[in-house]
Parts: sequence; C-alpha cells; structure tokens
Amino acid sequence: MDDARWRVDQAVSARGPEGGRRRCSGECPSGGSGPGPRGCHGQRTAPPGRGAARRKAEDGSGRLAPWPRAARRGAIFVKTTGPGRSGLRRSGLQVPRLHLVTDDRILARPDFLPRAGDALEAGGRGIALHLRGPLTSGRQLWELGRTLLPVARRHGALLIVNDRVDLALTLSADGAHLGGRSLSADVARQLLGPTFLLGRSVHPPAEPTRFLAEPVESRTEVSYLHAGTIFPSLSHPDRAGVGVEGFRALAAAHAGTPVLAIGGVTSERVVELLGAGAHGIAVVRAVWEVSRITAAVRGLLDEIEGAVDGSRSEGGVGVRRPA
Repeated sequence: MDDARWRVDQAVSARGPEGGRRRCSGECPSGGSGPGPRGCHGQRTAPPGRGAARRKAEDGSGRLAPWPRAARRGAIFVKTTGPGRSGLRRSGLQVPRLHLVTDDRILARPDFLPRAGDALEAGGRGIALHLRGPLTSGRQLWELGRTLLPVARRHGALLIVNDRVDLALTLSADGAHLGGRSLSADVARQLLGPTFLLGRSVHPPAEPTRFLAEPVESRTEVSYLHAGTIFPSLSHPDRAGVGVEGFRALAAAHAGTPVLAIGGVTSERVVELLGAGAHGIAVVRAVWEVSRITAAVRGLLDEIEGAVDGSRSEGGVGVRRPA
C-alpha cells in the first residue's frame, strides 16, 4: 500500500463514530468538547449524514449506498444550451476548455513544478491541469499535487488527478479522470460525492461504444469526456487518428456531455475541432514540449476564445475569458 493510501487510512482511523474527530480524554482547552460544529481543539466535525461512513448499505453488504439522486441533480450538473454544444457542467464550476495532460516522463522532469506553475498562472480559470502518471508512485503524485493545488487555487485553475480516485479525495482536488482500466463512473461518483468533476477517456473504436452501452445512470455521472486520438501523435503512435469528421461523429454520439478532443491537437486545429462540436481540447506535447510554456498556453486560449466568439456570433455558446 503506497503512502497516499496510508494517509487515507490514518485519516479515517482518526475519526470518531459520529464522523467527527476523536476528542481528548481530558478537558479540552478550546472548549470544544460539547456539541456543536466544532470538536476538540476547535476542529470542525462532519455533520450527520455526510461522508462515505454515513452511506453504508442497509443490507449489511459493506457496499456504499448511492448519493441521493435529488442531491446529484441539484449539485452536480446544470444543462447548458446551444445547438451542437450542449453539455452538463457542475454547478458553480464549469468544465474548462483547455486541459493540460501530463505523463510519467513529464512528471519526472526536474523543471516540471516551475513550468506547471507558469502554466497555471498563464491559464487561470481557462485551464485544468491533469496529474497523469500511470507508472509514477502514489507518494510522488501526492507530493506534486500538494505543491500544485494552492497554486491552482490562487489562479483559479483546476487540478484533476487521473486514474487515482483515492488521491483526488486525499488532496481535495477539483476532480478525477477515469481511463479504460479505472473504476466505473458510478462507483467513482459514489466515492467522490457530488462536488467533484468526473471525467473519462473514450478512445475509438471500442471505448466509445462501450461507454454508450453502459446504463444511463452511470453515463450521467460523467462531467466531461476526452475523445481521441484525433490526429497522429507521439504519445500514442499505435493509434490511428480519426480526424475531424471522426471526432464530429463522436461528439454527436455523446451529445449532452462536454467532449474535448485529444491526440495530436495543436493551435492550428482548434477552430475546426470546436466547429465539429468540441467543448475544448486536451493537449500534452503542445504545452510541455515547447520552450515558452506561458506563451503556448495563452496562444491556445486565444485560439479557443476566437473560435468560441465566432460560434457565439452564430448563436452558439460562448465562454468567459480567464482573468
């Protein structure tokens, strides 16, 4: 068990039977030993009915009961409008149109943290940074996330952890992203609760079909999709790109969920991809393999803004420019 999961176990064991932190055996100097929103030493306690510990199934199976459907409808998703660009977004937190995705090689670079900080500052509310490292240890991902999260908060950007739902919870990140070998969306949503963005990758030809074959209840737990590979890329040399028209079909098949194009996407491709129904783009090399990452992020956002402004003038949905 890696360090991140150990921290989760320690956090759980430190809580009392009612969901709050255990109280001191002696007199608490903070006056927090009585009932109320604060427990021992002024620590905030969880209210009844909150958290996974309060959702144990009544049948004694040990499985978690689902979050109330009414709560999910009210807190997670709000329908947007507009032809060819409808989608679901979390209340109060929109799905950014530019996602910066890492890999193990990028995470291992000695200059990763300062470059990621520059990207977060340049992108602000317009971007989401994905911590993706399939072969990177949980401890290293946790350390990177712990360092980057306050930077993301300061600039209004989002931090999303790929594959590792446990790390997303431990870090209190903004979301988790599921791959083909990750948990199912409904199980991930039960663990995360209604306040996290939840993304999923669908790579043609098989994964989009499998996703559409899942129960509606599971599909609607997903906040957005990454669809690709769209163009040939060095990240996935074994996958043939489906091209713009192939992406158009993917976006149409998943109408109702924001779909971001990934795979060989560059600034020159932004206009045609958004015209084909993309909510936005997800990139790897277009930001991490350039010398001036600040200029690269701003350039991509400028292209997205221009494409969305053109769509808005034709009756589509616009996007708020990051500060």
